[in-house]
This record gives sequence, C-alpha cells and structure tokens, in this order.
Amino acid sequence: MTRVDSSGVRTWLLDGEPMRYTLHLTRVAGQWRIADPPDMVVISQATFGLLWTPVRIAYLDPTRTTLVGDLRWFVQARAVDRVAQALGHAPL
Repeated sequence: MTRVDSSGVRTWLLDGEPMRYTLHLTRVAGQWRIADPPDMVVISQATFGLLWTPVRIAYLDPTRTTLVGDLRWFVQARAVDRVAQALGHAPL
C-alpha cells in the first residue's frame, strides 16, 4: 500500500502495515453518519495505476547550480495544474 500526500509525494507502507483511523459517528435523522471522515480516498493498486501518473519534477538546489529530480504522483486529469503548483512550491 502507498499514500500520496497533497503535494504528490508517494510513501510506500510496509507490507502488512495496517492503516488505522478513528471514526466518530453521529446520528442524523435516525441514521448513522461519519461525523469527521478522513480527507482521503482508498482505492486498489490497479485503480491507482489507471488514474495516477508519475511526473519527474526538477528543482534547482540552494546553490542554484544543480538540478535535483523529484518524482511526484498526480491524478492524470489534473496533472498539468498540479505540476505547475509543485514547481511553484520548490523546496529550499
């Protein structure tokens, strides 16, 4: 399993490492609802491969003499906008 954060950084989880979340329930009009759902979507690895695309972004290092590559992952439908955002937030 992997996680992708809002800046496109993908982190691999250890095999068998559980994903744990505490959900709080509330009753609305007689039905149970999740009161504070986590800001995430859970999809299969196969679906991830169909919807997300890897993009190699390059930033100048602090001395501004060397390009440093950084692999990011973005939803294909919004990849161009997300790449532009990532380039605008280059690490220092």
